[in-house]
Amino acid sequence: MWQTISEDDFIGLIAAQHPTRKVRLEAYSRIKNNAQEMQLRKAQIIVPASSTFELLVHEFDEGFSFIDVVVKPHAKLTTSYVHNDKADVHSLVLLRVTLEEGAHYTSLSAFLGASSPGFFHETILRGEHSSTEQRTLFFGDNKQEIDIFSSTIHQAPHTKTSIWAKGVLGHEARARFDGSIEIAQTGSDSDAHLHEHTILLSP
Repeated sequence: MWQTISEDDFIGLIAAQHPTRKVRLEAYSRIKNNAQEMQLRKAQIIVPASSTFELLVHEFDEGFSFIDVVVKPHAKLTTSYVHNDKADVHSLVLLRVTLEEGAHYTSLSAFLGASSPGFFHETILRGEHSSTEQRTLFFGDNKQEIDIFSSTIHQAPHTKTSIWAKGVLGHEARARFDGSIEIAQTGSDSDAHLHEHTILLSP
């Protein structure tokens, strides 16, 4: 399932010409400098048309992982990513999901452990009447650093997106949730919502 990928290719995937290229590269550098081992890997998954598929995005050893998923017409994909690792594990996951006509994508991501992860979540609504619902939860304590980037692009008309993120931070913890939704000229009559709420427990 996994294939190796070069560092240059991985950096191109997470940054490219994205408006937040600078902070994305800062997150990558932070994790790279703290990681004990440098592993870069990629995997591709295709969800067949009119099928239902559940993907559990496992916690990985230190390193960098790119998962590319294409959801074929009228299929349904559900992903769960629960990151509950110890403080000395440093990892970054890039999850890219492309939705074709009538496809639906549901996502739940939670960051609860002591580690300082990076998560890049990209969704492309390429097919008409495709839709996605995404929920993200995070809890940071002590000197944790959590970097979450959410990027959604509506390329087709009559598409829908609902995204919310909620978090709690204590002590000297730091979290970044950088969310963006882009509706292309070809994405007429699209409906998109993004909400983020964080509670700070320490002054």
